[in-house]
Parts: sequence; structure tokens; C-alpha cells
Amino acid sequence: MNSLLWNSSVCFSPLTPAGIAVGTQHGMKNQTAVREFILLGFSYGLQVQTSLYLIFLATYMVTITENAVIIFVVKRNCHLQKPMYYFLGNLSFLEICYVSVTLPRLLLGFRSQSMTISFSSCMTQLYFFISLMCTECVICDRYLAVCHPLRYPAIRTTSCVFSC
Repeated sequence: MNSLLWNSSVCFSPLTPAGIAVGTQHGMKNQTAVREFILLGFSYGLQVQTSLYLIFLATYMVTITENAVIIFVVKRNCHLQKPMYYFLGNLSFLEICYVSVTLPRLLLGFRSQSMTISFSSCMTQLYFFISLMCTECVICDRYLAVCHPLRYPAIRTTSCVFSC
């Protein structure tokens, strides 16, 4: 069992993963562990933060509403049952996911005046954001392959693939 002793922002581990004690007087190892990040980008006064909260909340609500309308219209209208609109609906869903990964935490920070985010929350947010970005690249590639099959090899060159 590997127990950890926390002292401010420094983590002391008396046992290594193999179970060998390193907490001796001559061989004490100091390990630093990041537990949270301090967000300094929006550290303005209360009035500015309230204004930014309202602007970002309005942006979030408009983005969710617009993309939900696009998905609804594409699903309901039989004339829009074509590959291009199918991919447009998927991109709208991805946009909803994108803003739902980042903006709620930002809004919570404005509302609670808490300008920190835990390391695990930050890494989880980063993971989902990068995953959604990769999914968007795949959807755009599939759109080109399905909607423009004859032009696909000319559009998707090696340099274009690695730039995404």
C-alpha cells in the first residue's frame, strides 16, 4: 500500500511503487504534484465578471439552441435526408458537445468567483475537447469522401491530412 503525505503543494511518498522505502535521511526524494490550476485570464472585478458571465451564458444558450434547431430540422424534413445534411447534423451535435465541454466550467467560475480548476477536471476537459476535435476531423473527411467522391483524392492530399 502506497500512502502519500501532502504538505502544501509538495507530495512526499514514503514508498516507491515497488514498496521500497525512500524516506530515509540520506535519500529522501521530493516529488511535486500539481493538484489545481489558477485561472488568471478573467480575474477582473465583480462587475466585469458579471457582464462576462451574462455574455458567455447568452452565447452558450444561443449556440445550443441554434444547433438543436439544425438537428431537429434535418431529422424532420424529408427533403433534407441527404448525406450533406446528415453530416451537417453531426457537426451541429459536435458543436453542442464542444461548448458543453468548456463553457459550463467557465460559467461556474464566473458565478462562484472560484478561479481554480483541479488537475483531474482540467485533464478530463482537455481529453474530451481533443476527442471531439479528432471526431470533427473524421466527419469532415467522411463528408468529402461521400459528397465529393471524384474530387476526394485531389482535395485530401498528404499535406492536408497532416494539417488536420
